Amino acid sequence: MRMNNALIMDPARFTVGQRVQYRNHVAGYDIAVLEVKSVDGGLVVATRLFDKAKTFEFTRDGVATWSPNLSIEPYDLSMIHETFTGYLTKYALSDGIKETSLTATGIPSMVKDTAAAEFSPYYHGEGRDWHRTRESAVKRAEIMRTKKIASLQKKIAELEALRFA
Repeated sequence: MRMNNALIMDPARFTVGQRVQYRNHVAGYDIAVLEVKSVDGGLVVATRLFDKAKTFEFTRDGVATWSPNLSIEPYDLSMIHETFTGYLTKYALSDGIKETSLTATGIPSMVKDTAAAEFSPYYHGEGRDWHRTRESAVKRAEIMRTKKIASLQKKIAELEALRFA
């Protein structure tokens, strides 16, 4: 639950072995899935699922000890294997916006394109590579187009200024 960009959390909601979403709640995107290793005093210590060597410390309310922008939240298992119609924008500038059938993988913001013919590619980042609504996909494609035009204009200016002796 969010209120004025601050997280309102139940400090007793983290338990050892629990999987949690590691998020940048200011930017609004998921970073990884972590596993709680210990809950000791005022700290929650978690590790990445696939790289257990690195530890991350959070306060009991879930906020990272090194940055107020980062936090952990209980992992939402309800979306695992959900299939829905989505829109892909990862290759929008070359292939256009693609409407397809997507399946949630259980990793936050990661989906699999189940309609792909050869293999099932994965896409990361809801609102970046894939979208639930066409409106969101069009908005992202327009941003991509604008950035690409600016990049090409900069490159053209560099080439026009280039002189050979």
